[in-house]
Amino acid sequence: MTAPPMPNSALAKRTPPGSASAIFNYLLLATLVVPLLALGVGGYLSYRAQLADAWTNLERKVDVVHEHALKVFETLDLAALQVSQLMSGLSDAEIREREAEMHGRIRALIGRLRQLQFVLALDRDGRILVSSAVSPPPQGLVYTDRDYFRVFARNEMPPGAIYITDVLRGRLNPNEAFFGVAMRRSPADRPFDGVVSVSAQSGYFSAFYRDLARDEGIDTATMLRADGTILARFPEAGPSAPARVAPTTTLMQAIGRQPVRGLYEATSVVDNTRRLYAYRQLAERPVYVTVGIDRASVLAKWQASMASHLFFGVPATLSLFLIALAAKRKAQREARAVAQLAEASRERDQIWRVSHDGLAVMDMDGVFHSVSPGFGRSLGWAIRDIEGQSYRAFVHPDDVNATAEQVGALASGQSTYQFENRFRHADGSYRWLSWTAVPEDGLIYAVARDVTDQKSAAAELALAQDALRQAQKMEAVGQLTGGIAHDFNNMLAIVVGSLGMLRRRIDEGDSRLLRLIDNAQEGAKRAAALTARLLAFSRQQTLQPESIDANQLILGMSELLQRTLTESIRLETTLASGLWRTFADPHQLESAILNLAVNARDAMPNGGRLTIETANCDLDNDRARALFGVPAGQYVMVAVTDTGSGMPADVVARAFEPFFTTKEVGKGTGLGLSMVYGFVQQSGGHARIYSEPGHGTTVKIYLPRQAAAERPAGTVRIAPGASLPRASDRQVILVVEDEPAVRSLSVETLGELGYQVLEAALAADALRVLDNRPDVALLFTDVVMPDMNGVDLAVEARRRRPDLRVLFTTGFPRNAMIANAGLEPEAHVLPKPFTVEQLAQKVFEAMSGDSRSEAADQ
Repeated sequence: MTAPPMPNSALAKRTPPGSASAIFNYLLLATLVVPLLALGVGGYLSYRAQLADAWTNLERKVDVVHEHALKVFETLDLAALQVSQLMSGLSDAEIREREAEMHGRIRALIGRLRQLQFVLALDRDGRILVSSAVSPPPQGLVYTDRDYFRVFARNEMPPGAIYITDVLRGRLNPNEAFFGVAMRRSPADRPFDGVVSVSAQSGYFSAFYRDLARDEGIDTATMLRADGTILARFPEAGPSAPARVAPTTTLMQAIGRQPVRGLYEATSVVDNTRRLYAYRQLAERPVYVTVGIDRASVLAKWQASMASHLFFGVPATLSLFLIALAAKRKAQREARAVAQLAEASRERDQIWRVSHDGLAVMDMDGVFHSVSPGFGRSLGWAIRDIEGQSYRAFVHPDDVNATAEQVGALASGQSTYQFENRFRHADGSYRWLSWTAVPEDGLIYAVARDVTDQKSAAAELALAQDALRQAQKMEAVGQLTGGIAHDFNNMLAIVVGSLGMLRRRIDEGDSRLLRLIDNAQEGAKRAAALTARLLAFSRQQTLQPESIDANQLILGMSELLQRTLTESIRLETTLASGLWRTFADPHQLESAILNLAVNARDAMPNGGRLTIETANCDLDNDRARALFGVPAGQYVMVAVTDTGSGMPADVVARAFEPFFTTKEVGKGTGLGLSMVYGFVQQSGGHARIYSEPGHGTTVKIYLPRQAAAERPAGTVRIAPGASLPRASDRQVILVVEDEPAVRSLSVETLGELGYQVLEAALAADALRVLDNRPDVALLFTDVVMPDMNGVDLAVEARRRRPDLRVLFTTGFPRNAMIANAGLEPEAHVLPKPFTVEQLAQKVFEAMSGDSRSEAADQ
């Protein structure tokens, strides 16, 4: 360490004799004034901070009270709705006949919901139909004087509104105070036929507020209606306390200015105590909750804090004054010597102070004698924490031996250049430092540069490159499998169509031959299912997305999942409350979860636990980067976890590849996880596997949060064996298909259906036929063709013949053709392979203009 720069000798000789003394006199005065000023400013800032903390704490507490009250009111609303639905469609006489049954069901409802006190259903005259308190209910009681009955009987509430009652006393038990919600039994457009009321005890809320006050440090909490009527409060006031907050109070005026939530300070009219208050409205209900703390308690905390400062500050100030006085006398003796030393070392000290790299001087044992401010700043340590310590106190344990070798080399006279090790930061993390050091005069002079960011950037780049290579590999495999599936669909179109034609031409009496044909058709269907799996992996399958509540979907699958698992496997679900909706194909999501459950079952032959979990995930840029290829945003996460054998890293890396499996031959196709991967990717999400051998496996599916819900149109299919739509008046169809076998089969099938059929192999041939045959009513064309695709052919054909109807066919999915070939969403499309029945129906729809099957059949 170096001394501060001082004036040079010449300047010191020209300084007036009393100048240094005057400076130290000012310094002595400052040792008294500055601490006192700092104490005053610090005290003021501390008071402001204490007050700000109190307001912040109040806002947190009012949020707790708000959430509790909101859940109770939602429970009351739901209970009222369930009771109303229980009586829906029943006359008063029928309700009274079934009173015992309804009483039991309502009692069961109250038993499940401890927030509820009792439920009451009244007829149009205010008499009890059903009561949760007693069965049968007394008929002598009339409730027409209740506020909740009057507002509905007089039609003072908007349609469908739920009314929040006053605090009332029970007719059956006058000692109980309660309030609740009420609603009409019948819709507003029907005659008034009574009211359903669901109540909660005011004491339930008071008890909750009492517990909250004990645990969270508040001393008052209140729930009130927007008109000022107090519903519940703690501490409970005596009978003389007002039951309604006056409109002129600070609270009601604050609500008038800020109706949703706010803060205010006021003196309580109940106990005349000055308090800080926070209030918040219950989610568009005319109800508010408030919490308050005594302002004196906030002031007491501040005073205690200031007392501790004074306890230490006053002695410290006196000590500082005495030290300054002694320093003045000593400094006067050493001023000239210090000035000369400061001048000599000024330039060196400037470099020492401003260098961003760490500068250090050590002895030959590696003990730090001095370090520069930059060294301390880069590692978060104060200089005094480093000086006098050995390098071993800071170097990462794995790097100690290598560092010791370098220190030994320096002690033997060798220099070191760009030696890297990890040095402990003050926050406990480790930073990579690159050292250059030389020995001289028994000391080591070293420069340390922080290269942590460069190493992290290099590691992130390597990780991104690995992820990119994996994504490119999966994309290439997907394109390959998609192409194979398309070509296979063309071949299957010939097989399926030919088998369908043959099936219809063979006499029904030849059962053996029919059975052989049925077996062949079943094999063709299984082959078509295989292509569908390949298309799923390649993200080219046709999806039918809709708005999904993943929790409800999983609950609906629970019985199927339980049947799929063995008895030795326990199924558990952990479903997040308030789960966002997502927009995806529900059948594909069910299939994905079922695939994961089957894989988990196979990984647990001796039993275990399968857990299905949902959660809302907000992926920021850093987390989205970790899931390479996923944009940042909000996602619904579905995780399937097993306690099975787990997978090593090399298996995890290949698990999503099609046809990759570790199961025995005949026990797995290797397409299950690849279908999951393709579906999730096509839905705009991501799938990730977490697994270690012996520690089970977790597969997480991320699906984007729904932005807008849409439901695709349904499809129409012909039942097997039904009569086929046939041609009327020998209508003319032009078939355009570059695959000869598929074209020949289509021509023959349409001919059998009674149509007059023309054919063309290429788009140019088709346009010539259209020019020469104005009687062509329908153009039946493949989409993918060598010279001109079917979409462009249809555009040109309709330019020449605006009245021409068009039916497309393709081995690719409909959505892929919309994205890549420009196919219009409302176009008629027949996917390959197709049966005779599907061809007949699609031609009939296209010819008749029927739009019910505009979505492709699957």
